[in-house]
Amino acid sequence: MKDLFDFNNFWLIWICCAGSNEGTSLFRIQSVWGIRTNYLYHKETSLDKPLFEAMLEKGYLKRGKKGLVSDFEWIPSYILKRHKLKSDAPGWSLNSFIVETIPDIHKFMKENSTVLFDLAPIKNLYQSDLNTIKRNGSTIFDDILLYVFISNLIPFCKRYEADIVIRMLYTFFSFSTEKDFLSYFYALNNKLKSDAMPIVIPNEGQLVDVLCPLKFSEKDKELK
Repeated sequence: MKDLFDFNNFWLIWICCAGSNEGTSLFRIQSVWGIRTNYLYHKETSLDKPLFEAMLEKGYLKRGKKGLVSDFEWIPSYILKRHKLKSDAPGWSLNSFIVETIPDIHKFMKENSTVLFDLAPIKNLYQSDLNTIKRNGSTIFDDILLYVFISNLIPFCKRYEADIVIRMLYTFFSFSTEKDFLSYFYALNNKLKSDAMPIVIPNEGQLVDVLCPLKFSEKDKELK
């Protein structure tokens, strides 16, 4: 039997149910994403039940006052599995940073779920495309981690009068053809409380450890 994560609608359901503390109905999810049938209620052949029921049984969802509510307790182990540390891996890696900051990121997601997973910015992130959220929904936690990482870089850029670095990063994200990172990040900036952001890079020493070491090739040096 394939993993529930591999079903097309797993991430559509989980992400859309993560933005409300009272719950979201499958009918509302279908309406928001322009789904004209009730196929989220249909039985999956390999499960012999609808996907949402299997998600409830496995603890990915729970029942709320007004519908289904996403559970967050499984996320740390999922992130660890996606970013598995490899002690023998050569070169620089962000793996250790990700592992060390999981508790703070996990707490941040739980405490700010109604903002991070609000349907309006989520639709902006996936450009209102149903197939995109199905296909790329599995990276939502990486997207949030990236947002936290950049938000922690901004104070250092301002301190060293290097705002252009952030502008360059945002320009880089604008090249994405499937996700609108800028609209999503801007929406979070406007809605999150000023003290909500976890501090995962507290000082310059930690910053140096986190940043990728810069190595120029001979061709790069000529461009300088």
